[in-house]
Amino acid sequence: PGATLAGEVCFAQNEASSVMRFVESGEFKYILARESNSIENTTYKIHPGDYISEPALWTDWDHCGLLLALVDSITLNVHADMFAKVVLSSQKSR
Repeated sequence: PGATLAGEVCFAQNEASSVMRFVESGEFKYILARESNSIENTTYKIHPGDYISEPALWTDWDHCGLLLALVDSITLNVHADMFAKVVLSSQKSR
């Protein structure tokens, strides 16, 4: 699991990602970067049971926004390289 302190930035826009996160406890704010035709950024609250950055598991992925912990939080992090190894080994055993 990944522990994140309140106020800590987990990732920022345009950073490469190789991790999908499942929120186990706490709360995050995800600020999706402003689109060219929009005046303001779009903000989402991320709660326990939610997940974020799943495209990192199957493609090269750069974050489109910023993830900020609102309180001390814990995430279960799935690393793309380990995920791929498990999937491939599962396929080979069939």
